[in-house]
Amino acid sequence: MHNEALSFPPTPIRKRNVPERSDRHNIELVRSLLTEQTIQTVRSFVSKMAGGRNQAIVDEVVNATFVKALEHADQFIPGTNIVAWLNTIAHNTLFTEH
Repeated sequence: MHNEALSFPPTPIRKRNVPERSDRHNIELVRSLLTEQTIQTVRSFVSKMAGGRNQAIVDEVVNATFVKALEHADQFIPGTNIVAWLNTIAHNTLFTEH
């Protein structure tokens, strides 16, 4: 058995080097990235995930996705892929609410 001295307190976990942004800035950034093409891309993703489900469910999930995106814009990291972030929200919305 190997006994090593544990350092206490433990070494802190390093946070990603993310620039500080105001919530207002992120809301405006997310809004500016919500183009018609982005919306159609997310709609297509949800439609494929939903399989043969009702189009009303797809519309509901897409709408909920964009509402949640704006409510949680402070969690979006500028410079990352907005579509991947939105698709994650859509995926979670579809499978937790439907």
